Amino acid sequence: MPANPYHDDARRLAPYDGGARQLLQWGGSMVGVGVLCAVLLVTVLGGYSRTGASTNTGWLALIVALMCLPAEDCC
Repeated sequence: MPANPYHDDARRLAPYDGGARQLLQWGGSMVGVGVLCAVLLVTVLGGYSRTGASTNTGWLALIVALMCLPAEDCC
């Protein structure tokens, strides 16, 4: 009797997870990079003031941190 392709164990698909795990992994990675850049900005790269960062690499770290960290809109 030939194998039925609809009941073959080798062709079964994994259960659909909706991509939540990948979304949380990548989102967590982005937040981690943002926190790392913010910490480096304050400790190693010269800090920041009201007018911005004090070094060129500090500006880069500030931009990356602001892009990676979640922000809350002011009403």
